[in-house]
Amino acid sequence: MDKRCPYLLVSLISVLLVYPYLLGRPSTEVLLVLLNATVVVTALYAIRETKRHLMTALAIGVPQLVLSWLNVVVSGSQFAIPQAVFTILFYGYALVRVLDYVLRGHEVSLDKIYGAAGVYLLMGYMWASCFDLVLTLQPDAFSMHGARFPEATLEFRDLVHFSFVTLTSLGYGDITPVSDHARSLAFLEVIAGNLYMALLVARLVGAYRPGRGEQGSQEGTVVS
Repeated sequence: MDKRCPYLLVSLISVLLVYPYLLGRPSTEVLLVLLNATVVVTALYAIRETKRHLMTALAIGVPQLVLSWLNVVVSGSQFAIPQAVFTILFYGYALVRVLDYVLRGHEVSLDKIYGAAGVYLLMGYMWASCFDLVLTLQPDAFSMHGARFPEATLEFRDLVHFSFVTLTSLGYGDITPVSDHARSLAFLEVIAGNLYMALLVARLVGAYRPGRGEQGSQEGTVVS
């Protein structure tokens, strides 16, 4: 059995788990770039089904990794915009390819369940990168709760938090989109998250086939 998605899911969850322990450390940015590289590698492994898909992912993923390193070692933020763009493209392409794998065929395997969970996390990271791009272009695109953000600045980890809160429709209110572009992206993420969960449940129910014993029991009930 082909197991392509568990590694991607583990790498995505690892980023969320490790984030709190990297705050305030000098090597934080380097470690985050390494974690990002792990996500890229496991995503490439998950979508390696055809040479065309793999080459397309490499064409997006390699520049994303290079720009991530440049953003760390070179002072200034001249690489912030292209890095965000390539990150959005890579996460978007990866989730489309994995989602195609999950929805394909008539059987639901454990690997496809891992893939479905990975797609959901990729959505959160992709939208966080979208918000990061908007924030870079529009520094006043978000309003922050004063007690939570006394310096009135947002970092990427804050945008990851905002993205997953939006994706799951929790809406804590500590970060609020105020510009038209930021609000539009937030609306789209909420819609995408709800639609994805509805489609995923429909897919799993549609692919479910009762076993022989259960099917026989149902037939006996109908006959009687």
